[in-house]
Amino acid sequence: MKPSLTVLLALSLGWCGCQKSGGSSTSSVQGPPAASNQPASSNQPASSAQPAHWSAALAALAAAPQPEALIADSAAVALWNARIADSWPLLSDYVGTLLAAKLQDLLGKGGSSFTISQVTLISHNLAEAPAFLAASSAAGQSFELRLPAASQGWELALQLRADYTLFGGSATLQHFADFDIQISGLQAAQQVLVDSSDPLRPQVVSLAPPVLDLQLQISSSHFAAGPVLQFLSPLLDVFLRSELDGVVQDIAQQLGGLFQSPGPTLGMGGPTPTAFGGPVQDLESLAVATEDALVADHFHSGMVFEALFDQDSYGSGNLMDIWGQGDSAFWTGHYLASIAYQYSLQPDAALESRAAEVLAAFGRCLDISPQGQLSRVALPLASPFTVNMPADHRYFIGHLQGVAWVGLDDVSRDQYIGVMLGLGRVHSHIPALRPLAAQLIGRMLSYLDSHGWSTWRNDGIELAASFAQNPLAMLALLQTGKATDPARWGPQFDAWSPMLAVAWLPAWFGTLNTHEEYYKFNLLHDNLVSLCELETSPDRYREYLKILRLERAALAHHQNAWFDAVYAMAVPTEAATVAPLVEEGLQRWGARPRRGFAVQNSTDPLIPQTLFQFLDPSKPPELIAAQALPVERRRFADYLWQRSPFDLDGNWPAAFQAPGIDLLLPYWFARVHGLL
Repeated sequence: MKPSLTVLLALSLGWCGCQKSGGSSTSSVQGPPAASNQPASSNQPASSAQPAHWSAALAALAAAPQPEALIADSAAVALWNARIADSWPLLSDYVGTLLAAKLQDLLGKGGSSFTISQVTLISHNLAEAPAFLAASSAAGQSFELRLPAASQGWELALQLRADYTLFGGSATLQHFADFDIQISGLQAAQQVLVDSSDPLRPQVVSLAPPVLDLQLQISSSHFAAGPVLQFLSPLLDVFLRSELDGVVQDIAQQLGGLFQSPGPTLGMGGPTPTAFGGPVQDLESLAVATEDALVADHFHSGMVFEALFDQDSYGSGNLMDIWGQGDSAFWTGHYLASIAYQYSLQPDAALESRAAEVLAAFGRCLDISPQGQLSRVALPLASPFTVNMPADHRYFIGHLQGVAWVGLDDVSRDQYIGVMLGLGRVHSHIPALRPLAAQLIGRMLSYLDSHGWSTWRNDGIELAASFAQNPLAMLALLQTGKATDPARWGPQFDAWSPMLAVAWLPAWFGTLNTHEEYYKFNLLHDNLVSLCELETSPDRYREYLKILRLERAALAHHQNAWFDAVYAMAVPTEAATVAPLVEEGLQRWGARPRRGFAVQNSTDPLIPQTLFQFLDPSKPPELIAAQALPVERRRFADYLWQRSPFDLDGNWPAAFQAPGIDLLLPYWFARVHGLL
């Protein structure tokens, strides 16, 4: 999809790159009973035997023991639109530049007698923000996207040069003419009707085609303006409308995929998975050994990376290089969370020291960026691991106390979510580091708050990512801030938290496609951890339950130990049922090779397969597994729980090693919450 369309969708809909969740609940209200044949609190210190969020969770479950109806809460939608509108002044100029880039698609187009040779955007008025409308009726719930919200629409002023040919008898005359083009009242809209009577499985009733409306005026100061305009105006009108209509059609294509009729959930209804038959391992010993290897091979300058060795066998060879710089902050945040959970069970000076190293690294990620946003990585320029970094214009150099550090620009929402996950857990579980964690959390939130809840590239001009369209992610960050500085961030969280009443909508969109962009589910679970662990309001917790139940209905059969652990933490009445799934998933993880490997499940006649059609129809269908593959048979992954369980084949070099955070985080999280 074109960059301008991505931004428009992201800002106005909140459906690009969204994350989702779901589940079901029983009517009994109680704390998590024993899991794995031992008391739930046997692995917990006495101070955390009753998690802080339980009171809110149990009260919410008592009030809503069964899945609640999903309605289009008009007040929540209005607040969501207000959040988008608040961010729009900082974003509209950038969207204008992207529209200008889109209009360059006109260059070289034309007909047999003319060609467009220059296109310049002179001015634009995009002051009115996009809006998302919702209404309930007997037929279902109607949702509409309007670009923009106001009736007067957007305005563009263009200057265009056309080279044209005139034929007069035997003579051929070639000329060019400059045209002034005024586009006013530019609007686009699309509606969808949804039946949400089943709170776990909403259905699309109808999807209207997109509607484009605009007024177009063409003028010229050309010496032969009259004849030229008479000749070219109809043609230019067609081409300009076609290009602008292409914007709407791209949106329609995206909406068509997102609003597709769900049908049977992928992988559901298959045979019961075969019980794990491998040797049972001591998970704590496995976690300790995995962390020892992580610290030795993957932990550099306080950040986590993937590793490449000069030999293939696990535990052998010399470290040659590191990979994964672009997502280093994200996964380092996950590792930091695992350290904090482990520390709450087993306070240890070495763990505290390692957590302090990570906090210092995150401080550098903020310090080296010229605008104060988060860098994706911070490595000393003198490090041997900077030599083979890919030639990428996003890398930059920052200096701290006379030392040059390499950073990586174009930070995404993902990086902020992952880092905040780690910082929030440190604040909760490592008392000595709370002041520094709170300071870093405050710096990150202050940047977002002062930049329209968006991240910008180092030039301060180009947009990197926006939080305005993602209520759940924004509120998860504010919830973390509220816990560290209630006076500063509490009022913002309380003011914007009513948006939770519409957060089920993007969650549901995500569950319509449980294979493509599977990482969105991992991001959602990160947000839910930050929200649920710190929540004190039963009313807000009921909104989390809607999302958890939606997602559980779509993902429960995926054998995903991290998702299972988060759900069991968040829904205490189901912990006893789900906790054994967490342990089994981690045992299966332990049966996988630690180094890269090749796998060809597509050649196994015993694995049912199906063709998957991507949202982008230009992509050819992909052959995938019809049911979620057993964990031990899935292809190699950097973090297994963010990769689709339906992927069949993969081929990673045997000298490549992942850091193992996909064991450490769910294991220590589950221990803290009494699930193991």
